[in-house]
Amino acid sequence: MTRWPKTAVAAIAWKRTMPNHVFREYSYDRETFNDVEFSNDGLTDVAFYHCTFSRASLQYTEFVDCFFEKCFFESSNLSLVSLSNSKFVDVTFHDSKLLGINWSGTSGIFSAKFTGCILDNNAFVGMALNNMQFDGCSLKDASFIQCKQIGRAHV
Repeated sequence: MTRWPKTAVAAIAWKRTMPNHVFREYSYDRETFNDVEFSNDGLTDVAFYHCTFSRASLQYTEFVDCFFEKCFFESSNLSLVSLSNSKFVDVTFHDSKLLGINWSGTSGIFSAKFTGCILDNNAFVGMALNNMQFDGCSLKDASFIQCKQIGRAHV
């Protein structure tokens, strides 16, 4: 039986999870993604630092163990994304469509600002909202059941 080096095995697994090869690296720093079409796919163990997503189409994407730090999403569509153990630190969403997202699936590390976004039918169940800000957003039928520390949240 042929034994593959760990790096080759990782590369093969990576290609299987990234069928359209939009995101080929495990980590991105200060990258700008304009008009990216990455829907109905999945990302696992990918980190984004200081990245900008402009007019990105990411709906139905499954984010597993991903990390976003100081990223900016502008005029993007993240509707019905799945968040499993992913982290969002100082992330800004501006004029974006984020319908039907269960933010409770994040790892508990979450600080974000939403400006002019559509967040209808979102679930923030049991989350600490003290590091979230909502300015001029639509939150129709959003669920904030059992949220903690909402005293400092800006809605």
